Amino acid sequence: MEQSSGAGRGAARLLRGGMAQVARARLRIRFSVHIDGREHCPRVGPVLVVSNHRRDSDGPLVGDLLMGVRAGRFGEGLPHFVAREDLFRKGFLREYLTGWPAWARGALGPLDLGPVLSLLHVHPMRRVFERTLGEVLGEIAEREGDLPLAGVLRPAWVGRFEGLAPRPGEPQGLRAALAPRYRPLLHLPHGLRKLTRECLRHTLPWEREVVAGHLRAVQEALAQGAAVHLVPEGRVSPHGGVDRVRSGLHRLLEGGTPSPAILPLGITHDDATIARPRVFLSLGAGWVEAGGRKRKERAGAVQEAIQAQTTLTLTQVGGAHLVEAGMRGRRVTAAELEERAAAEAKGYHRVGARVDPLLLDPASRAQRVGAFLAFGRRHGLLHPEPWGGFRVGEAALGPPDPWRPAGLVPYGANEHAAFARQWAPAEAAPAEAAWAPRIRG
Repeated sequence: MEQSSGAGRGAARLLRGGMAQVARARLRIRFSVHIDGREHCPRVGPVLVVSNHRRDSDGPLVGDLLMGVRAGRFGEGLPHFVAREDLFRKGFLREYLTGWPAWARGALGPLDLGPVLSLLHVHPMRRVFERTLGEVLGEIAEREGDLPLAGVLRPAWVGRFEGLAPRPGEPQGLRAALAPRYRPLLHLPHGLRKLTRECLRHTLPWEREVVAGHLRAVQEALAQGAAVHLVPEGRVSPHGGVDRVRSGLHRLLEGGTPSPAILPLGITHDDATIARPRVFLSLGAGWVEAGGRKRKERAGAVQEAIQAQTTLTLTQVGGAHLVEAGMRGRRVTAAELEERAAAEAKGYHRVGARVDPLLLDPASRAQRVGAFLAFGRRHGLLHPEPWGGFRVGEAALGPPDPWRPAGLVPYGANEHAAFARQWAPAEAAPAEAAWAPRIRG
């Protein structure tokens, strides 16, 4: 029996290592990855890598970085990851890949990612107040049975379900309310806020116990000397700024396990280009958290350490330049953008900030500016003017969005504002008050 169990663990380790190597190869084809600070990551012992979060690819990219430092040839020492709980739910891909064709989403819908994620040392973490109404109601029905809808939801939300019902007086129970007909309501976030006060009071202890179980699993991995990647903000930044640190970080560090080394990691994407997107992963020097520090102080120190590892790129400088020019009705020229990039790169580099090396070299900087402007023209963000230069289109001034080309411009502008607040050298252009309010946190 022990031999069989050992063989099973060995096969799982080999499969895990093989899958990780395939993922690493695909990442290296898709991105031009630039890694700095490997020497800060100890090869053994518990390590908690804390980072910002900008794209869905960040987790695999961090895994590639940590595998290069700590993992062996056959999957031993593979890092652990903390990810949103709903990734483990069957049907997640159908709901998440909203931009994909319907046939593709239908084909991927039945897939259950849970076993694969568990094999790759991914740990679920419940984000309590972001849970959808469908998730909340489904779990209440599974735990408590088919309760009357009026006893679970606030009257206004009961009315919204009745407005979609095929007959008056429906749905009466939870199970009926979970039918596909009500999907527009079930997909709404912040499901707990829609419960009655009594139901919420009854549900919250269960939610806390689930979160405590998730945290215990991560603490056990740290206690065994693993490297764990955690995003303190808990999600991809929707705006390019800095969000609040979730309580999970504090509870992990206050859980009584051997104190891990905390390593800040800055992730910066430079993808407003017609060339292969570039990603900068920069590890900073770690520290062991001393006892007694208040949570607010700890959160500020972690956020500052992460932000200090981010890199100035032309996606940020160019995004800020386009947003400012568009709001003032000014045209954009390659010469002006190149001059600004040169001034900022020099100023930030002088005070010790991380800067894309392309911006420090005149020849490569001119080439990068050309690729940025070509990106803007290709996606309708820049329109050539008869007398030279470009007019900034309205699409470039829309809401920040890391998933759409138009949204990359204001997203980069917000990243630039956060970077400027971190370093703020006198030689660099200050953040513009007209667009800085998009930043949160």
